[in-house]
Amino acid sequence: MSQVTDPLPAGAPDALGFCPTRLLRLDSYLNSACAGALVPGAAVLVARHGQIACQVLAGRRDIEADLPMQADTICRIASMSKPITSVAIMMLLEQGRLQLEDPIATYIPEFAAPRVLARGGGTVAAEGAISIRHLLTHTSGLCYGLPDPRLRAVAASTGLLDGAATMTTGELVRGIGALPLLHHLEENDQRPGPRRVRALILAPTRELAIQISDSIKTYGRHMRVTQAVVMGGVGQRPQVNALQRGVDVLIATPGRLIDLINQGHVDLSKTEYLTLDEADRMLDMG
Repeated sequence: MSQVTDPLPAGAPDALGFCPTRLLRLDSYLNSACAGALVPGAAVLVARHGQIACQVLAGRRDIEADLPMQADTICRIASMSKPITSVAIMMLLEQGRLQLEDPIATYIPEFAAPRVLARGGGTVAAEGAISIRHLLTHTSGLCYGLPDPRLRAVAASTGLLDGAATMTTGELVRGIGALPLLHHLEENDQRPGPRRVRALILAPTRELAIQISDSIKTYGRHMRVTQAVVMGGVGQRPQVNALQRGVDVLIATPGRLIDLINQGHVDLSKTEYLTLDEADRMLDMG
């Protein structure tokens, strides 16, 4: 059996690098929140360098029995991925590896060119990119569940809801990122002309191109959205044949795409959307 460690000693807040006046706000706020029935009870402990700078116990741990919150009260804590992720982002910010205004598409290309629901129905292009700051402040437009019936209809039409529970994180992110694009392509319902492409997705490797193609097939299986994959290492003729009538979505590796453009098999003059998957690798490749 493991030994129970001694409790942390109390320390002077200012000596630990905290402002005592600002820490007092925690006490005031939490007691007000409990008095106003915002939460039944709360317990906060702020520690640094092995010493406690502030500890606040407010409200009740059991409302029916009128029992006060105590330091050893066992509480159920949900959504802990949020503070852990937020701390990780702050560490990366301090290290200069990212900025709060960075578009998340820089790191997750599937979220490039976001679209939003329009009041009159359908979708419109977002006024700006989703940034890391938007995610941290819950202002990205992403939501819990699908409160709008139009959102539910779009998600249901792609089959995303049926398979979400068994998807890997990567598969789910690709699906969510691809969903607005697929929905918009079907919504406009404009068929591409010969050799033309409505949406181009560039991938640095054959393996990634195949994964993206599989995701598009899965999430677009109930939609009238056509796609093709062009990549090196395989015969060119089937790819040329697939492009003859034009496609809604073309997933391509750069080398083979350039070859097909030079040979006149691909026309990007009417392409509406461009996504660089793993953009950093794409830029390193030149």
